[in-house]
Amino acid sequence: LTEAEVADAALPLDGRWTVHSGGVTRASSHSWSILSQRFAYDFTRGEGVRTLDACAAFGAPVLAAAAGVVVAVRDGARDLPHAGGGLIDWRAADPRGNFVTIRHADDLFSHSAHLRAHSIRVAVGRQVAVGEVIAACGNSGHSTEPHLHFQMQDRADFFSALGRPVRFGNARIVAPDDPADAQASDVPGFVQEGQQVEPGPQAPPRPPGTRPSPVGAAEVWTGVFGLLVVALALRAEVGLLMWLLRLAA
Repeated sequence: LTEAEVADAALPLDGRWTVHSGGVTRASSHSWSILSQRFAYDFTRGEGVRTLDACAAFGAPVLAAAAGVVVAVRDGARDLPHAGGGLIDWRAADPRGNFVTIRHADDLFSHSAHLRAHSIRVAVGRQVAVGEVIAACGNSGHSTEPHLHFQMQDRADFFSALGRPVRFGNARIVAPDDPADAQASDVPGFVQEGQQVEPGPQAPPRPPGTRPSPVGAAEVWTGVFGLLVVALALRAEVGLLMWLLRLAA
């Protein structure tokens, strides 16, 4: 990683959360082969429950990770009523469910997805401050349990963007019982899968960097393959839906 690639931000959640997936190395990455989600994070809380109301993550406030302007919003997708069973909402028109995209600089956008239905508090064009509540954590889209999918990217469009590694300046890594047992990061300064984190004092912001280093041809083809896999999976779900509708007819 280079400093020009790194996006500095605050944790988009309050309280203690588990980094269910995500990191800045190939081993810890959310989805290394999908370039837009290479540096994404999934945050969970209160795992192992089967109903939304029993899950501590469901309905928790989602915060703006940095100051900026809202450029895209989707709301109205239902929250899958079941949690923790490994199922997703096959009726979801968009795998992200409800989401908010915020522009922080010309080449830096944040994307928060799987938000709770009808919880979004901002509209396109709204200026937001760091730490402002923008929505609530939900279970919409292709979500197996209430969680927040968060990523930084170099453009507004989720599917064509390149992910940006994000350094949460106020993240404090903790352990359930003894803070001395907190899992160390493979790359200092970045949180990763398996850690428990909570907001601490905000580190001084770094001036906005330039665009990320160019991606090599091999990585571009890897990203194209990843998008193709996603597209085929969505097509398979549509095919299954049509088959079920024919059976029900």
